[in-house]
Amino acid sequence: MAYLAEELSELREYLKAIPDQVAELRDKIDAMVDDFNVLDKYRYELANDDFKAKWAAIGWPDQIDKLLKHAEDALMTDEQNFIRNLQQDQDLFKEKLHHLAGVISDFARHSDLNKLAEIVAEVQRVTLELNEAQALSQLYNSRERLFALPVTNYDELTFMVKGL
Repeated sequence: MAYLAEELSELREYLKAIPDQVAELRDKIDAMVDDFNVLDKYRYELANDDFKAKWAAIGWPDQIDKLLKHAEDALMTDEQNFIRNLQQDQDLFKEKLHHLAGVISDFARHSDLNKLAEIVAEVQRVTLELNEAQALSQLYNSRERLFALPVTNYDELTFMVKGL
């Protein structure tokens, strides 16, 4: 199952808390086993439901450990896929930034006042694209921080926004 970076981080934090919760329950299970041992000592015959519940409770910590291992493996795979996709998205994003830089540098070549409306429309379009690019750069940087990746420097974008 594919997750967003934020969801992966939340799931990882949730999984970290589970062993502590299991440890708390393990104390209760140990106390329950002690109670069952007293009943066994006096050869008290348990009802089938009680017998099944006893062994289910005893087995659940191991089942949870297995499930946690499986979930961690799945998250690791999703995280590796996410990082690979993030890098590909950033490569495309950098290409878009280079294209925008070219469009902005072409603005200096405009000198025909008859095309003023077209130029203004183009400037507005580029301004919107730059705003979207700023939001994307912040998103990419926050996701890099979530996974302890080196944060990409987008100074070129900041320069373009200030220059426009």
